[in-house]
Amino acid sequence: EPFRSLSQYSQITIYDHIGQTRGARVLLNGQGGDELFGGYTSHYFVRLAQLAAEGRCGQFAREALSFARTRDQSLIRIARRVRNELPEARREGGQYFNSVTYQELTASALREYLKYDDRTSMAYSREARPPFLDPRLVQFAFSLPSDLKIRGAENKRVPRVYARGIVPPSIVGRTDKMGFVSPQEEWQRGVLKFIAGLSDDEVREATSFGTQAERDRAVERYRAYADGYSDEWAFAWRVFCLARWLELSAKWMA
Repeated sequence: EPFRSLSQYSQITIYDHIGQTRGARVLLNGQGGDELFGGYTSHYFVRLAQLAAEGRCGQFAREALSFARTRDQSLIRIARRVRNELPEARREGGQYFNSVTYQELTASALREYLKYDDRTSMAYSREARPPFLDPRLVQFAFSLPSDLKIRGAENKRVPRVYARGIVPPSIVGRTDKMGFVSPQEEWQRGVLKFIAGLSDDEVREATSFGTQAERDRAVERYRAYADGYSDEWAFAWRVFCLARWLELSAKWMA
């Protein structure tokens, strides 16, 4: 079936490696930890918007300055993001942070990632368990105020504080957030260059669920990538993946 990126390939190679070299049958992963405890960079802006909406000006200033200094963010960019978040933060009040993270937990790509992880691990006879998504831990996380989740530009404070003295400091104190990714953009410029080879008709067929205007726009975006005028490699991959899936599906159904 179509999938959003080749991070799934990275996942496959890991489970393949574990299957060949390790005896472990049950594995733990960290899915859900960021959503529950504020692990994404965007959560800083949500936290700051909630502080502003609650009128906690002194703490807002301290948190914004600390965030700018330690995470290489400009105060102008912070102010703009917070301004955009502020109307919703005022509507939600003190529950804004938890409201945002709840949506991420229940209505984001997390569900897709869990499906991939389950299918891939099972394909290599391994069982992957996400302990952060234990219902008791989820309930506990949403009972906590955002003050305990992000403070002084330190995000995911709850698991960080818990892990100190158990996990090496280089891991506990790590600040550079990186998703589970593959070098897909680089691959698409080289070994996967053929991804840019769809015809306009194939792009239209792959996006046939949209309106005529949306299909025309998809062709324009894909053609711009194929001709080297844009860097929308993720969009190009998804169109290509969907087009090839439709082609294979038609063969299987025949």
